Amino acid sequence: MIKSKRLQKICNYIEKENNIIDIGCDHAYVSIEMKKKGLKKVLATDIHPNALEIAQKNILESKLEIDTQLSDGLKEIDMTNYDTIIISGMGESTIEHILKEKEKLKNIKKLIIQSNNELPKLREYIETIGFFIEDETIVFEANHFYTIMLCKKGNKKLTKQELEFGIYKKENLEYYKYQKEKFRNLSQKVPNSKKETFLKKIQSLDNYLKERKQDY
Repeated sequence: MIKSKRLQKICNYIEKENNIIDIGCDHAYVSIEMKKKGLKKVLATDIHPNALEIAQKNILESKLEIDTQLSDGLKEIDMTNYDTIIISGMGESTIEHILKEKEKLKNIKKLIIQSNNELPKLREYIETIGFFIEDETIVFEANHFYTIMLCKKGNKKLTKQELEFGIYKKENLEYYKYQKEKFRNLSQKVPNSKKETFLKKIQSLDNYLKERKQDY
């Protein structure tokens, strides 16, 4: 069992029939966990040789058959036999760089993405490449909130508020409080000319939650 709650939530979005590419696999913990659960095709990749060596060492110790490949995102990968991509622990611009080659996504039915920043921008981008966000899970770990997105192929659209704040779930109350406090702090650090931007975000978040009868 993976110790990290964040990585475990990523694994929860993967089904036994999926054939996965774990981009930027780091220590290959997700790849190893899913192979243990019976997935037939698992490919662990990384752009950094040292990181891939650590992944290969962990895979060897696990005594599981998991393919590995050194690759800049999807560039060097034959996508023919895969339907699911996992990208976690990266910034939005890196994730966008990886997914920009739309031809590579032709056979992909599912994306599982955890970005370290720019979540509204990432949500908007996902909708431009032929996917929609079906679900989001928020995890608090190591003093950080992490948002994990389950994306499926299709053309459904999130509302403007969902693009900004994420898919509403009442169990995410602490996260919404954190967002509001973040906007408040930012409003106090910027010049008066920019303060209104963050005050509007606070008001928009308040309205979003009140519409769903979430009083906090």
